[in-house]
Amino acid sequence: MEPAYPTDATLISYLRQYGAACTRQVFHMVKLEVDLEIRYNIVGCEAEGTSNIFKLRKFNHQGSEYTVTHSMVDNHLECSCRQFESDGIPCRHIFAIMKNLDLQHIPPTLIKRRFTVRAKEGVTDFMVVEMSRFGTLNSLATHMNSLAAKLDSSYNIAKDKMRELILQIQLALEEQQDPASSDILNEHSSTPRRLVRDPVIVRTKGCRDSDFSELGV
Repeated sequence: MEPAYPTDATLISYLRQYGAACTRQVFHMVKLEVDLEIRYNIVGCEAEGTSNIFKLRKFNHQGSEYTVTHSMVDNHLECSCRQFESDGIPCRHIFAIMKNLDLQHIPPTLIKRRFTVRAKEGVTDFMVVEMSRFGTLNSLATHMNSLAAKLDSSYNIAKDKMRELILQIQLALEEQQDPASSDILNEHSSTPRRLVRDPVIVRTKGCRDSDFSELGV
């Protein structure tokens, strides 16, 4: 009998993200792994550099343990079962760790481009790309915040640098704004636009007429 649809909101979010990005066949394969993650318990965790090493074991089974490595830098996950490396589908052990970490977005490294609905077109859905970027940036920011908050000096440095970075990004976004959109907004705006016209050449005292005739005035 097919496993029941998961009720955990985080797991449902993962399925929706895969459903939007991947083919129907891949979605059903992912759903099976998501349904089975509940059978595994985390029995150990230790930090190693910028990664966390998790140990999992099947509920009521004292046999094989699985090791999932989670990078705190980019949220990349690897499992000792190597299913993702062989089939391109994240395993139930990885989903169990993702849920435990409360990751809201699937790391981009866990979505194989060849399995996406846009693979044949050579186009990646922009919303999926933006979602993946957000997840990576959020992970990096969280890691930086946890370090910066430890000292007054690091806190002040991080705060000032983040403000500078936000301003730079805002300016870059404004420069990339579609000029056509700006014209439409200006047409419906009550604020008059400032039009840049050709400069007016003014004859000043001490200038000869011949100086202006050369300029065509």
